[in-house]
Amino acid sequence: MNRTICFIPVRKGSKGIPNKNIRKLGGKPLVCWVLDTLLASSIADVIWVATDSDQMESLITRRYNHKVKVFRRSEESATDTSPTIEVVKEFIRIEAPDDNDRFVLSQATSPFTSVADLQTLHRDMQEQGWIYV
Repeated sequence: MNRTICFIPVRKGSKGIPNKNIRKLGGKPLVCWVLDTLLASSIADVIWVATDSDQMESLITRRYNHKVKVFRRSEESATDTSPTIEVVKEFIRIEAPDDNDRFVLSQATSPFTSVADLQTLHRDMQEQGWIYV
């Protein structure tokens, strides 16, 4: 199918900064910086936020409506000690992307990612035939 799937894992539990992904930075929730950049870059065929937080799901639904999908990650993949790969594997197992889809893992804690960064990545992925599923 050759879609570009952008995936952002976020969890509600954070020991260092509680609710950091929905806390405001420069007037908007932290997670919205990367989401807005992904949308502005036009690289994604579909954007997923993987979360175990009702607050995060509500924010995504209200702010992005149908532009961003929510994947409800399991409690097991959302602990302080869960590596990111666990939620990625969970997503792939449940949503079953096509073998030709490109998978872009983005982090909510990277608010300085630019549209140009994403467009360069996307161009390189297409030119070099990178597939990440």
